[in-house]
Amino acid sequence: MKLHKGIFRLWLLLSLVWMGAIVWRSDLSCSLKNGLGVTAPWCQFPLVDAQDYYSHLALRLFSAPIVAGIGILALAWVIDGFRRRR
Repeated sequence: MKLHKGIFRLWLLLSLVWMGAIVWRSDLSCSLKNGLGVTAPWCQFPLVDAQDYYSHLALRLFSAPIVAGIGILALAWVIDGFRRRR
């Protein structure tokens, strides 16, 4: 059905926008300093452990799109339940 494909594409697009916004707002300059030569003063004295930072970043990146996807699937399941009655 075309509606399902359209909703999937909308979810995918919004998920990518969400992930892009999270990455944009996070401070990745410290992790990229070796490759790009970027050095920020706060990179010398990190306040958090790198593993904690990146695990929290991954949680923020993927939690909202996964929850939204599950909600969309549940809504589609409910709507299909009403349509199948003939």
